[in-house]
Amino acid sequence: MLPEKVPSARILTYGYNSSTKNILEGQNVLDIALQLMVNLKDHRRDKAEKHRDIILICHSLGGIIAKKAILLHQSSEEGKAIRNSIVGIIFMGTPHCGSDLANIGSAFASIASMVIDMPKLLLKTLSKNSSALYDISREFATVTSDLNLKLISFYELNPFQNKTFNLKVRDTTGDVDADLIPTPTQVHANRNKHWKVPFFPCSSFTGRQALLQRILNYFATRDTESQRRFAIYGIGGVGKTQLALTFAFQQRSKYSGVFFLDADSETTLHEDFSKIHDDLDLGCPKDKIGAIKRWFDVEDNVNWLLIFDNADELKSYQLTNYFPLSKETHIILTSRDPNAAELTSDGLLLEMMEPEESKALLISRAGLINPSAKDLQDINQIVDELSHLPLAIDQAGAYTRTRKCSPAACIRQFENQRERVLKFSPKLSSYNKSVITAWEVSFLRLESNMAVTAKLFLVFCYLDSKRISEELLKGAAHPVLKMDKDDNEQETVAEDNGVEPNLIDLMMDDDEFDGTIERMVSLSLVREYTETTGEKDTRIFSLHPLMAFCGRARAKQSQKREAAEQAICFLSHAFPE
Repeated sequence: MLPEKVPSARILTYGYNSSTKNILEGQNVLDIALQLMVNLKDHRRDKAEKHRDIILICHSLGGIIAKKAILLHQSSEEGKAIRNSIVGIIFMGTPHCGSDLANIGSAFASIASMVIDMPKLLLKTLSKNSSALYDISREFATVTSDLNLKLISFYELNPFQNKTFNLKVRDTTGDVDADLIPTPTQVHANRNKHWKVPFFPCSSFTGRQALLQRILNYFATRDTESQRRFAIYGIGGVGKTQLALTFAFQQRSKYSGVFFLDADSETTLHEDFSKIHDDLDLGCPKDKIGAIKRWFDVEDNVNWLLIFDNADELKSYQLTNYFPLSKETHIILTSRDPNAAELTSDGLLLEMMEPEESKALLISRAGLINPSAKDLQDINQIVDELSHLPLAIDQAGAYTRTRKCSPAACIRQFENQRERVLKFSPKLSSYNKSVITAWEVSFLRLESNMAVTAKLFLVFCYLDSKRISEELLKGAAHPVLKMDKDDNEQETVAEDNGVEPNLIDLMMDDDEFDGTIERMVSLSLVREYTETTGEKDTRIFSLHPLMAFCGRARAKQSQKREAAEQAICFLSHAFPE
């Protein structure tokens, strides 16, 4: 997360083996702190590194080690340089006054020492109300009092439990002088007990501020007559889930809890409702879904947000059966199907990013600092090539960063190995979908309907993706009049010009054709709009350029050849001149 959030930072990790074996082998705070300082000095030998700011993030006992390390070598120039470069320290669950867990560990060490004669130096230092820890805290406060040093301390209210112990690193600020320990902050876990989301929003999320404000305004409006439901629908990879998660994350303090539900199928929804039931500890009723809905409907149970994500197959089950009836529960629905808007009182079609948003996302994701004029020119070309699709831009940025290549090199890779770039997914990302995997679901669902429907879509992938008119498709199926060599009109059927009979039947049957288009639209594979010329209205179909590429890329070689031939036959028959 840190490399994505702070791309200019040089991130180093330092750890020591705190297992029982190593504790028994006589580690102590001084030994570990000395080694930390030695390692820091080694990493800061270059002139450019010597004055680089340092932020220490310390977990548990690491906070004690960090404080002790800062106290070392106070008179040496190297020690002073390191100490003066530290601008902030974050203590996460650091037992500033010792821990009950250390006392238990000491008991284990005592048992072990009956067999092997090993000292317990570290555990003695870390035991509760340790005088050594008090001395470290007091000296640390004195030494750092003149430094412009920001200290933040977090502690956990939830206990650590196993079958033997029930412990927690608690707020210890009241045990010693208040000025010796930074004021602690409770961790988020105890502030919002029911924050159940599968992953956090991407750290590179940018733009969309007007849309976030629109969602906020909608839910802020009090409506006593109906439940507040909001739909976010659009093509796969456009950022529907990220927008919903970002809204939930930004507004989480206003809600009693947030639940994220996978609405991809009735099975996944049942599984997530079962998890919510167990999390709420509602007992053991046979009807868990009913129990949850009744729980949400309790009069004083207010301010909940439910996110039904990936509700793409709206015709496969009745999604509204899973909505609580309470007007105090807010619902966000994400879907590829535009018909999702019919289940809510408001919603938005999530479009591609604006050019400036696209560029900002790519620069952030790629970790580019002060890009040159040439870089900016190449960045413009990249986002244009990707048609401003957020997921594709995020992938391109991650690819650029991971491969340590320039924007110009990314362009060359995209031109030569487009499919590889669109399949790329960074290993450390919490959201592991690529453009190709995100759309594969829609491709498979289309193929599961009828083979002829999938074949027509593949033909679409070889036509002009921005404008495929109904006039072209109908013209490719109906007989046309052509002039023979004697200038006589002669009717020619589409099959004579190479158009496949099953495609002809599909496009000639208005009901079947409309159903096919409706299915493509519901999967967000195709967009439909009306073009008016004079008094004539023409239906136009379009698909994202990358969608057309992915549709072609996944097809077998024989399917590609057949679809390309059919596209040529469509055009030659519909427009014979």
